[in-house]
Amino acid sequence: PVSKPKGYHFAYDVMRQMEYYQLKMYWKKDYYWQESTTERKYCAEVTSSSRKSEIEIQRCSGSDKKQRWRFYQNSRFMIESVYKKDRCISRGDKRLYIDDC
Repeated sequence: PVSKPKGYHFAYDVMRQMEYYQLKMYWKKDYYWQESTTERKYCAEVTSSSRKSEIEIQRCSGSDKKQRWRFYQNSRFMIESVYKKDRCISRGDKRLYIDDC
């Protein structure tokens, strides 16, 4: 959940029509990361289905259900795990984790 949601964003209209999507690391041409300009494809992944488990960044895999996300009950401010229904992304001090929606 977002503490102070900002205004409308067009991506919400597009992504809410999708069954699920992946949260990928943003990459732009000419970026330089870890001594390389080669694009890396990393995605947010649920490490476990239990509450308070951390979200890790792993190599993207189209078949890995732990990397699938969707908007929670058509809310543009909450992102739910497809892997574990009714678990949404929450923010800790330094990390993201999964918690009840």
